Amino acid sequence: MTLDCVDVKTAAIFWKAALGYDEPVPYADGAQFHGLVSPGGGLHHLTLQSVKEPKDVKNRAHLDLFVDDLDSEVSRLAGLGARTLEEHNDDGGYRTAVLADPLGNEFCVVQR
Repeated sequence: MTLDCVDVKTAAIFWKAALGYDEPVPYADGAQFHGLVSPGGGLHHLTLQSVKEPKDVKNRAHLDLFVDDLDSEVSRLAGLGARTLEEHNDDGGYRTAVLADPLGNEFCVVQR
């Protein structure tokens, strides 16, 4: 997945900590792309792409993070700079929190 962002360094710091991902190469100022890879070389990678225009509408795609303890994970992510937009039960009955990363990109945290 690739995430557009106006500040790749801020996005890299947040998502690396949020996901526990590795940085194969440290962030270089001015780089257009920056990659994060899942630990152990797993299949899920996140590419951050520098863009000039700020986000102004809801994301068309977003990450869902499945966790055992929603409250603890939301608190941890808030400590990293995320903010809670809403909490609800989705159609499947899963307790879900919609958060925004420090640049405003929405993602969901879903209790298993």
